[in-house]
Amino acid sequence: MNGRESAGQGFAAANPQRIATAAALLVLLAIATRSLWLAVEHGLFADWGGDDFHAYWYYGHFVRQGVSPYHAFLTDPSAIALPVHYLDGVTAGHVPTEGSMMPANTAPMLLLLSPLSWLSWPTAKAVWLSCNLVFALAIPWLTIGLLPRGSRLGKAAMATVCLLFYGFYSTRVAMEMGQTTLITLLSMLASMLLADRRWFASGVCLGVALSKYSLSLPALALLAGARRSRVVLTALAMQALGTVAVSLLKSGSLAETVQFYRDVLRRHAVQSGMHLSAQLPRGAASTIAVGILICAVLIVLGIAVWRSGWWRTRIDLRAPLALHIFNVVGLLTLLAIYHRGYDAAFVVVSVALVVWERESLGAWFGGRGLAAQLGSAAVVLALTLPTPLLRVIFAVVAPTRDPIASAESLISLAVTALLAAAVIRLYRATQHTSLSMAADA
Repeated sequence: MNGRESAGQGFAAANPQRIATAAALLVLLAIATRSLWLAVEHGLFADWGGDDFHAYWYYGHFVRQGVSPYHAFLTDPSAIALPVHYLDGVTAGHVPTEGSMMPANTAPMLLLLSPLSWLSWPTAKAVWLSCNLVFALAIPWLTIGLLPRGSRLGKAAMATVCLLFYGFYSTRVAMEMGQTTLITLLSMLASMLLADRRWFASGVCLGVALSKYSLSLPALALLAGARRSRVVLTALAMQALGTVAVSLLKSGSLAETVQFYRDVLRRHAVQSGMHLSAQLPRGAASTIAVGILICAVLIVLGIAVWRSGWWRTRIDLRAPLALHIFNVVGLLTLLAIYHRGYDAAFVVVSVALVVWERESLGAWFGGRGLAAQLGSAAVVLALTLPTPLLRVIFAVVAPTRDPIASAESLISLAVTALLAAAVIRLYRATQHTSLSMAADA
């Protein structure tokens, strides 16, 4: 055996964990690359690519023509003034409508996206997909930036958080469908990061996020509970101004805008999704089950708030306990109220907390809380399974079910498991961490 072979064997023997880490990262890189590639391919070329964005693009035509989009939706969705001239040189004598689609987010998001109606559909869809790609690339880095003060994740740990998020089924579907999930999640995280430095910018970010209020509720709850009053009031004012602005457009009214919001809530109440009420048989039993889950989690949250002395101190939004509360509330809302599978992109917060805790302990394969952490990791990896593999699993487990419904069920089960692990970590965190700025700064 020559010296080079001996050195190579010695390196392999001395660094088994490093080799295992490199191999795992290569697998995650392959999954993430394929996921992002499919998101771009489907978003640009699939017949259904950008379907969820179409409603904002279509009803943005009414905004650019000075007409209330909500009045148009409720009366005559096809009443766009023709022909339509677009900035990319296209002139359309007919703008196809999606009769079943509605711009489900509140007015500020519709106003924010309406300038894209000045572009023809293929161009607007490509621009919005590009924006979502940028949002997706930035979100895990913002999540890492939100980790407790003094946190120093290694390169492998940061790569793990990013690649897992890029590989999520939820991230891919949000991008290819043109959903507003990613801009909402980005705005939530930005609001929390800016709250103690740029309160007005933080409020604007939260105001954008509140347009998709079902997903942004955790950020609103934490910022309100942490007494960041200026941030919360700015966000609420932005929502109010957006609602009034749309209502003042031609043929619009505040009553009609409120009616549209109510119609959105009614539709979502009966739609399928990943939330538990859609996964369980409809009836009193499912309502009771969801109620028990909510009460159980709220009890643990109440214990955490009581033990931490929340009301006696200035709360650090980046304190470990505050982040655990944010994570638990976010996972709970995914299960308790209407959500589709793409909204499970929020679990990047769980991923970052798990990676941070293992890194802080200095032991990825041992130490306190290993079972809960490994369980969380297994569930998170399940959310990155490639679509062909999912189809095989669904064909065996539930051959008569629609694949999309099966995917929603898998995500719901995964988020339920993550919530259980998050509640355990939250309860443990109440015994070891503080919420105060002084203790964690």
